Amino acid sequence: MPASSISTLSSLAQSSTPPSSPLSPHGQCGPVLSAAELQAFARDGYLVKPWFDAPTILAARTAAERILYGTTFADYLADPAAKPLGDGMNQQPGFGRAEFPTGETALDSLLTDGLLTAIENLLGQPPVYLNSHIFARAGSTDRRHSEHPWQGYHYDHDTYSMLPPSADAAFEAVTASIFLTDVTLQTAPLHVVPGTHRTEAPRHGNNAVEDLRTIPGLPAPVPAIGPAGSILFYSTYLLHAAVPFIDKRSQRIFYGFTSAGIGHAAWSRFATPYRYGMREHFMPYWDGCGAAQRTYCGWPAPGHPYYTDATLAALAQRYPRMDLSAYRQALSPISAG
Repeated sequence: MPASSISTLSSLAQSSTPPSSPLSPHGQCGPVLSAAELQAFARDGYLVKPWFDAPTILAARTAAERILYGTTFADYLADPAAKPLGDGMNQQPGFGRAEFPTGETALDSLLTDGLLTAIENLLGQPPVYLNSHIFARAGSTDRRHSEHPWQGYHYDHDTYSMLPPSADAAFEAVTASIFLTDVTLQTAPLHVVPGTHRTEAPRHGNNAVEDLRTIPGLPAPVPAIGPAGSILFYSTYLLHAAVPFIDKRSQRIFYGFTSAGIGHAAWSRFATPYRYGMREHFMPYWDGCGAAQRTYCGWPAPGHPYYTDATLAALAQRYPRMDLSAYRQALSPISAG
């Protein structure tokens, strides 16, 4: 990989503004995205930006390790019988729930109003929830990478839609992967191919490119690196791949949220918070999160005509601990009458 590409990503991470003060009990608001960063994302299909502060991420990583290992990562490394990790989507780990909501406040509170605003800016329209899970790899047991550096490249469109990608950018989705660990060249960073969200995904009916060498003029892959607390925002149309760990005693943990624009949510939903078997995990989350998080997961937004005195009274019965003030304050005169 070109040294210039590595230094570009690294300097971007170093030059970004630090996280702001807490917005709500649900974690840190995080910095806003600048116009230059939005332009870089539109051009390259990805962006790495520091976001959460160290105490917030330490608490989230501790919770994630409990789910992944049933103990600390250090204890996992000391176990000679340690097994490869579940990926949080196809295989759940054996010590907790890796799919959002995990039930761990330190993790679930990372879905802040500020993060939702950033995702909306990148999509150019209000976002809706597609899927989210803890995605972890441990160098001592990892087997996810391909044998050759030109293999394994794919895009994530199939994780939320049964239809092939469109050349229209309005139909792509965005993943926000929160780094719960430092991601360095030693710890198997995701490698991305800049600009391929606009040139490659619509040309391929399948989800993968078997051999990057067969595509003339393709930019060289670059590593998406950054300190813990950073977020890798990337298009689900962007070619990317796993690479091996250089440091076999390290781990890499992402907590990723994939979001669609509201304009195509109906036919691109992979996960649903409403199906039976999922409700038991989402019901407690509804009580503690804010209105923005509920809207993201499919609820009508405050001010929607669904909300009336009658429906709010019914909501208060079903969710007695929920703060309904945002919905009450936005009642229209007709709904309130």
